[in-house]
Amino acid sequence: MRICVAQEASDDDSFQSQVAKTAVAKFDERLRFLDQKLQEQIALAEKTLRSDLESALSEAVEAKDFAEANRISALLDSKLKAFVEERTKTNPGTDGDEQQIAKLKEKLAELESREQSKPPIDPVVGRWDYSNGNVCDYTQEGFVVLRGKRIGLWAKVENNQYLVAFLRTFADGSSEELMLHPDGKHATSVSSKSSVQLKRIVQ
Repeated sequence: MRICVAQEASDDDSFQSQVAKTAVAKFDERLRFLDQKLQEQIALAEKTLRSDLESALSEAVEAKDFAEANRISALLDSKLKAFVEERTKTNPGTDGDEQQIAKLKEKLAELESREQSKPPIDPVVGRWDYSNGNVCDYTQEGFVVLRGKRIGLWAKVENNQYLVAFLRTFADGSSEELMLHPDGKHATSVSSKSSVQLKRIVQ
């Protein structure tokens, strides 16, 4: 969504007087300013959308609704930019500039409030070597990421104990328990089939 600024003079704005030229220049400058701010606010709204969708993905996996989880994951992985562009298309004149910017400022305030209330980083967050060729990132948002793809979710059960649930597309929806060692550099992952020692990769 953009505010259009004329690039070429038309019959209506090919004025000779300096006063008229200045009036048109001020108008065009205001439109460019509004367009710049609008794009900034849309980018912030997109960030909020991504965060909300990641929460929805967590809920879907916890509910074992893997079809929904796969749909949300696909949108997050490759289609979010096109989704946002489609949603922000409007017809000229549907909303006043001031009203639109006020709404986007509301979103910005909401985002800033959310950033300030974020919980402290969990000790399990980081990169872990599974000693089998797999190196997984445990993110603060609760995702388990392998080679750039989300493969599961983690949740703290109690101090130093975690439950890890994998997507059906990675490990048939299996789960495992993870125990973080006191040194914070090692962990033990236990599933129904095996026990694996993990080593933290310090970056």
